[in-house]
Amino acid sequence: MSLQFELDALTHRRTILDSSKLEFLNKHHLVRARSTEAGLHALALRSQGYIKDAFPDTSASIPHFPLLLI
Repeated sequence: MSLQFELDALTHRRTILDSSKLEFLNKHHLVRARSTEAGLHALALRSQGYIKDAFPDTSASIPHFPLLLI
């Protein structure tokens, strides 16, 4: 199948990063993910690593609480 697929047939334009479109897609993804309990829980779990990286000295003093959905 990869022999039949050519990228040249897709577009002849240069690839451009559209930051407003990227922001829209990110927001859409987050809104959709938080619309379900499982999606909200997954977002909370994914964000824990970023929070621990941003505040490494506070991780030992923060007790672990179950995720509360409001």
